[in-house]
Amino acid sequence: MGDINYQYKDRRTDGSLTSAPVEWTDLLDDYYIDVFGDDKHNTWHSGRNAGILDYVFCSSNAHHLVTSTSQQFLSSEWTDHELLGFSYQFQDSNGRGPGVWKANPYLARSKDFRKALADFLIGSEERRAGIKRFTSPQQQWDWIKAEVKLFIKQYQVEDLNWRKKQLHRLLSKRNKMMRQKKHRGLVFQGLDTVNQQIQSLQHALAEIEILKAGKFYREHGEKSPGFLKRSAISRENRRSIAELRDPSTGSMFQEQSGISAIATDFYTALFTPDAMDSTALSTMIRSIPQHLKISSEQQEELMLPIDVEELLVDSKHTRRLSSPGPDGLPYEILYLILKFPPFQSLINQVYNEALTKGPSYR
Repeated sequence: MGDINYQYKDRRTDGSLTSAPVEWTDLLDDYYIDVFGDDKHNTWHSGRNAGILDYVFCSSNAHHLVTSTSQQFLSSEWTDHELLGFSYQFQDSNGRGPGVWKANPYLARSKDFRKALADFLIGSEERRAGIKRFTSPQQQWDWIKAEVKLFIKQYQVEDLNWRKKQLHRLLSKRNKMMRQKKHRGLVFQGLDTVNQQIQSLQHALAEIEILKAGKFYREHGEKSPGFLKRSAISRENRRSIAELRDPSTGSMFQEQSGISAIATDFYTALFTPDAMDSTALSTMIRSIPQHLKISSEQQEELMLPIDVEELLVDSKHTRRLSSPGPDGLPYEILYLILKFPPFQSLINQVYNEALTKGPSYR
């Protein structure tokens, strides 16, 4: 695939292109197929100028694996070319794991989301009252976060589907406008408005791709939308495990049940704390220089009860795009949960019991 910078359809009488060697065009004609065929519009726009300069070719022996194609207008702030895409069936998706889920922290900025979350938390109070009698405070707090996680998953799916449907509708509308060559003057009058609406939706969807791409994007200052998509696909591919060897028997497993069992055993052992060696601990403590030890006053201050207000302040000053734990709830959303008044006495109890009871707390 590539930006060829000439219109492939414009040929001399001998079949060659004015800016491409005949060997190149012969290679494409003999061994490759344009996956779009004739179903493609202008891919490059500069002012009132336009042309088809971008192509996706597939080898003729694999062309049958192409399941669909798409062409999308992209924000002019990103590029003057359109985005060509295609779906290709290259592996069995049944071998993929579920991956790691994380809530979109930008949801916390949305007034609609904050209202929906508040309504959900209010509605969850009655259900929580039903489990209070047979659950510990920590179990109740875990239940709350699990319920919020399910709510956010559903909200994100509905929100993303709405954005994609709106974008698809606007892109279809734009394609129809571009086909109306007889009324090109009238078309261009409404085209700018449609382009702006498309750009707005694309920028919102790009923020989601940034989250899926991981930390590398922001840390290295990447700005390419294509890089975002490639990073997300790379992370998706790493979820696929073809086979695993059982360390206890040496047997190789390829079926999903065996792979899951091996992975479960490995991570269970990895995250199970080892028994504490009191002798080694005493030796380590004695080796700490005196000037690095905390005083009795500092110890008392560190062991003061935790207050919800402190948690609220701390959760507002955490690093952006960070996540507090395996629940996948970023601090921006955890902050909204901590602010919910009916939960604050429970949260106080959970954090303070964790502080005083240590690893034995459940």
